[in-house]
Amino acid sequence: MPRISDAQGNELKLNTDGSMKATITGSLAKVILAEQKTNADADANVITFAEVIEAIEIYHEETTWQTFIVNGLTIQIPSGGWARPVGGVASAEVTIPAIACLVGRLI
Repeated sequence: MPRISDAQGNELKLNTDGSMKATITGSLAKVILAEQKTNADADANVITFAEVIEAIEIYHEETTWQTFIVNGLTIQIPSGGWARPVGGVASAEVTIPAIACLVGRLI
């Protein structure tokens, strides 16, 4: 199964049924997954969250880097995932390419 790990050993694993399993070895105060959506939740390739995005996690399995637009910033994401705080103009929307992906709003 695909996994995303950070330097502290925290890990997110995508299960075959589309659910996620989190293994947190560090402090929960650092990052919390507030909402998670997939390409199936997109309307015209735009995912809309309930609140503005301050930090984002994006995962896909494409062999090439893919372009996502978060808070007005164009971000190239490699296969395997990426999670970071994000600046730009505060927005609750993420524009995604026409691929299978997981997008999480982090707090």
